[in-house]
Amino acid sequence: MNRKGYMVLYGTQTGTAEDLAMELQEDIQEMGIECECENVFDVDFSRLDSLEHIFVIISTWGDGDPPDDADGFCEALSSVSAGRLTGLNYAVFALGDSGYELFCECGKNVDKFLGFAGAHSLAERVDCDIDIDEPFRVWKENLLSKLRNYAPIVWA
Repeated sequence: MNRKGYMVLYGTQTGTAEDLAMELQEDIQEMGIECECENVFDVDFSRLDSLEHIFVIISTWGDGDPPDDADGFCEALSSVSAGRLTGLNYAVFALGDSGYELFCECGKNVDKFLGFAGAHSLAERVDCDIDIDEPFRVWKENLLSKLRNYAPIVWA
């Protein structure tokens, strides 16, 4: 299958993951790459088969649960068969609160399930506590640096 496309996906309870996702999408587009941004609630899960890159920014809610809008996505992802997403590149930025025992559990699970499905991790997952600015900046810059290898040349 010929994969094509970049997408930033977010799952959020309070809106933070959405804000970060839109910032990442904007930065990717400034590189000359077409990139969509969608809430995981709205994404057609079967569409992942056709994408080349996905970047997931997702929070953990309560005691290790996905945000309300991400329940269906996480459930569907957990049931993907091994090897189905071979050829898909991904990165995960997990948001959480280290005051909970299952810190960033949702993001950890998304990372685990994508890897099990055969997707290739482009950047190490970051498990981020309440202070998000610096960890997100570092993760994003690392990711954008790696994307330059995949991006079309844009002449200014």
